Amino acid sequence: MPTVLLTGFEPFGNTPINPAESVMRLLDGTQISNCDIQGLLVPNNFFESIDLVTAAIKTIKPQLVVMLGEYSGRATITIERIAQNYNDFTRYHLKDNRGVEIQGEATVQNGPVAYRSTLPIRAMVMAMRNTGVPADISDTAGTFCCNHLMYGALHYLHRQ
Repeated sequence: MPTVLLTGFEPFGNTPINPAESVMRLLDGTQISNCDIQGLLVPNNFFESIDLVTAAIKTIKPQLVVMLGEYSGRATITIERIAQNYNDFTRYHLKDNRGVEIQGEATVQNGPVAYRSTLPIRAMVMAMRNTGVPADISDTAGTFCCNHLMYGALHYLHRQ
């Protein structure tokens, strides 16, 4: 049976409860469309988040990786199309959960400028809309830990 690795970030900044973690915990251990869902709580820390997720990919060998994040400024569920090799966390006036601030640094030195999601994002958005869930495609995951992790995971998978 295919396995889906589903990640969700822990709370961060001024967010006492991260809905990404809540959804991940709700679905962890369930089966959806003949797929086993294996959840993973991800620390909201630069580089540690990438190390944890890539280690889980090596161990679990999932057929699909879906990473959930939270941005309270969006009114709909958004599926990210692009992860960029750029971190500018200080613009949000936040630090990661270890107190690290990164401004203007690459996730991977000399890595590609960006990676595109390999998920069927258009079909995912349409499926959500068809069930009444407001959803859209997003062309930026921001420049904080969500983007950082997406870029790091896609870079790892690209190199594999």
